[in-house]
Amino acid sequence: MRAERIRVGPIGCALVAALASDMAAQQPAPRPNNGGLPAVSPGGDAIAFVSNRGGAQDVWVTSVEGSGVIQVTRTPDFESAPAWTADGRLVFSRWVNDTARVFAVSSGDTAVRQIGIATGRSPLISRDGQRLLFSQGAFPALQIVEARLDGSGARTLTRSPSMQFNAVWSPDERLIAFARADSSRQLQIWVMHADGTNERQLTHFSTDDGSPQWPAWSPDGRRIAVQSGKYDRQQPSASTAHIWIIDVATGSATKLAAHAQPYLDETPSWFPDGQRIAFQSDRTGRMEIWVMNANGTGARQVTR
Repeated sequence: MRAERIRVGPIGCALVAALASDMAAQQPAPRPNNGGLPAVSPGGDAIAFVSNRGGAQDVWVTSVEGSGVIQVTRTPDFESAPAWTADGRLVFSRWVNDTARVFAVSSGDTAVRQIGIATGRSPLISRDGQRLLFSQGAFPALQIVEARLDGSGARTLTRSPSMQFNAVWSPDERLIAFARADSSRQLQIWVMHADGTNERQLTHFSTDDGSPQWPAWSPDGRRIAVQSGKYDRQQPSASTAHIWIIDVATGSATKLAAHAQPYLDETPSWFPDGQRIAFQSDRTGRMEIWVMNANGTGARQVTR
């Protein structure tokens, strides 16, 4: 497909890719990425994603059918997972010199503008576009921090000496889900109030089920989709990962599209109707964007 220079028009909200250097023991070596880290627009009619199809990791947008692919950025910089604000801006960050600079593209505009800054990794912007949530600190003691868009008013929400990352607000922004590593580097998903109080461990995955991470809240706030896998850096082709659905009230976990083959289903993003999930998968050889029903059926490839 021909990549157009036009900027994004549709409207949508975050793996470790931005933390890849820190999570080397948990993640496989990079593979060809034709489409990854999807973010479904609030209208459900578009998916933003990253791809190195042009050589560098840039941000792209496509329709949910895979047509009308638009290239948003054209730089040698490493762009983070994209997200959307309620007013229709597409937001992403670039990590340079221990600082993440946050950029946005508005609907109908052609310019990429810096709108914020965070002294940490993988900042997630709030739906109102006024606050950032990110990981800060030196590996492995990463803490979850909230700050205003300009970086002021920063407050640390977690205090555990463990590594914590992938923080994401619930739809009503009263809760925050995040990944935390224990002393053995096994990851679990935790949930806390937005002010950092009342932490509780949500998942209790065994090592056989892998390390859950990359939480994504369902639109009604009752479920969280995660990825969990086992990654073999010595033999990346033997790595495997699944998307799981976690019930927030009970912690019960359901594996979607279970497979024994060594391929990766990762980085879920919900559609606004709560009926479908976009995700990245290399089940056809290279990383692409896929969509499936929230019960794991009907998987179809979007990018090609």
